[in-house]
Amino acid sequence: NWEIEYVVDKVADKMVDNLSKTERMVLNCIISNPRMSQIEIGNKLLLGKTTIQNAIVRFKKMNLIIRVGSNKTGYWKVTDKQ
Repeated sequence: NWEIEYVVDKVADKMVDNLSKTERMVLNCIISNPRMSQIEIGNKLLLGKTTIQNAIVRFKKMNLIIRVGSNKTGYWKVTDKQ
């Protein structure tokens, strides 16, 4: 999907160079399905819950993503901010 590739490229131009391979995989999951839960991401990537949580905390600190809505029914939004 060209829209996903565009967003990935836009984010990649920012701080993605500082991300580990695992963090990049987590970010790609979030970009491809912003409503995917941490457990679903972990199951898809065969990673533990703590690994996913740590990646998301790092993305938030880097202003790569923000949470829109509640923890249960919300979704992740990739930001253009830095």
